[in-house]
Amino acid sequence: MEPFKNNSAYVIITAARNEAAHIGRVIESVVGQSVQPLAWVIVSDGSTDGTDDIVKRYKDRCSWIQYLRRDVRSERNFANKIHAFNQGFAVVKDMPYDFIGNLDADIELPPDYYSELLARFADDESLGIASGLKDETSAGVVRANRFNSTASVPHSAQLVRWSCFEEIGGYLPLEHGGEDWCAEVSARMLGWKACTFTEIRATELREVTGEGPVLARRIKEGRMDYSMGSLPAFELIKCMRRLRERPYVIGAMTRLSSYCFQSIRRTPSPVPGEIIRSLRKEQRERLRTTFSRYLLPSRGDDRARRDDGGSFIGRQSYHESNSKMHGKLISIVYVNWNSADYLKASVESVFTGGSEPNTEIIVVDNASSQDDVERIATIDPRIRLFAERKNLGFAGANNLGASHAHGEILLFLNPDTEVSAGAIDRMVRHLERLPDAGILGAKLLNANGAVQLSAIQALPTILNQALDSDAMMRRWPHCPLWKLGPLFQSAGNPIPVDIVSGACMMMRKSVFERVGGFSEEYFMYAEDFDLCYKITEVGLRNYYCGDATVIHFGGGSSARQSVNQWATRMNFRALVLFLCKTRGAMYALAYRMTMFAVALCRLAVLGIARLVIWHDPGRTSLRWSLSKWMAILGATLRLPRISGRQ
Repeated sequence: MEPFKNNSAYVIITAARNEAAHIGRVIESVVGQSVQPLAWVIVSDGSTDGTDDIVKRYKDRCSWIQYLRRDVRSERNFANKIHAFNQGFAVVKDMPYDFIGNLDADIELPPDYYSELLARFADDESLGIASGLKDETSAGVVRANRFNSTASVPHSAQLVRWSCFEEIGGYLPLEHGGEDWCAEVSARMLGWKACTFTEIRATELREVTGEGPVLARRIKEGRMDYSMGSLPAFELIKCMRRLRERPYVIGAMTRLSSYCFQSIRRTPSPVPGEIIRSLRKEQRERLRTTFSRYLLPSRGDDRARRDDGGSFIGRQSYHESNSKMHGKLISIVYVNWNSADYLKASVESVFTGGSEPNTEIIVVDNASSQDDVERIATIDPRIRLFAERKNLGFAGANNLGASHAHGEILLFLNPDTEVSAGAIDRMVRHLERLPDAGILGAKLLNANGAVQLSAIQALPTILNQALDSDAMMRRWPHCPLWKLGPLFQSAGNPIPVDIVSGACMMMRKSVFERVGGFSEEYFMYAEDFDLCYKITEVGLRNYYCGDATVIHFGGGSSARQSVNQWATRMNFRALVLFLCKTRGAMYALAYRMTMFAVALCRLAVLGIARLVIWHDPGRTSLRWSLSKWMAILGATLRLPRISGRQ
């Protein structure tokens, strides 16, 4: 179907089961719309109460009403409603419309309901899903539902932009319900807006009852919340808010108990993992906002402190001033830990790199003990500093920085980097030209100008980790074990790669949110592997940009001056976790056993070499290698038991 054939054309699909008491009023309300639908397909989903006869009568009066009958042969559940919806969708899918409506068979609409929603869609091209608020009927009296929330879009009378509907793949049939919730999260994950407009109202004709079937519904709602992957803390607070909903206390406790029961059973969820991750990210942000609003002091004009362990230092007028900028705003995120001198030089290289008019810088300080990090915020008004009182880890701190970013494009930089002139602009241009780009990485150089082999990597396997050797990789860079060929090709168009270094990563913020950001189960190391892997899992690609160069001091030979191998052990543990997540617990265990054997072999060779090498430079390198492989050997023995749980 070609999009946008008629900017106000829409179709409606309704799945109705035993709705004879309400369907007549619902049809009358749609017939009375100021902007009528192009078509309305009403699917009788196994009705036995006269619903079919009512629909047929109206079908004869209105040419745009179509009637279908679906005989349900299986147990009735929420998935059947979507099967009925899809049967109706098959009738209208080739018609020339731009919006598709999902209307329940017990919802009465005011005459301007759809015209008002269409006006909102016309005003905002990024609006994907919209609805009005739903009022309820109790004892014949219509009243506002006190649990209405603009944070979710009621499914009862949704209108969805066709291009959004197509991107999210329609509604997912879920046994316990939540198909509209799933669609809403998926739409936001893909960059669409999902909005509820409080000034537009619809009325649920079905009476709100006190007990009886309501408890059965609460059990199903708890199952739905679990299957969607709702966070336990979020679920607890949601049920606490609903203690005032009839049946008082019992209903909310029944819903929470149903959720907990499914959690204990570890019932598999039919919802895709990326949607669950996106939902949980949204819920964490809502929890953080709620606690900040009620438990923390309000911010002043120029500065505020957070009692949750961090502080914000910056200028409140920043976002307003940047809203007037031309071009896309780039948010550069740094995570600092006792590296203020490096960080200062890196920030200055950004501001002299030719991209400063559309740049903001966010610095998250991970509880540095040695730095006067607050002086960084005084360099430029476009710098915002979040000084944490505890170390959140690399992944957690980057996620915090990204959550405060205003830009459409994110650039994650290590503080020990210096950006070459024009590098950021070139990466932005490449990103805009590559619709399938997930992450873009730069060409990383040591302080002496040598190419860093860690700029790109192949996905780790037992074989390429066992044969890990700088000498071998430089000798055979095009070997498929390492896939380092792009590093030694002439700069040109971006080249697809498996993994780019976390020292310099550029991506669209919408993509970052879509994959759930950095996985915070990694405290340090391998989080860039995990993020690149998640990018490929959603069908995007990672690219290496050879014409954008960044000096990375941490990757040079100076990093080997210390024999403290804490970083080596952390790196090994993180890699075991990554392999366990992506290849399974048995593969990770095989990797540990292999690296134990490799460490023994390398230590034996290094021990022999130490007997025959006497000159100082060689012995210094040997001491570092011996320390490294002793650390790896110890790490293979001290790791906690590997679990396949992700």
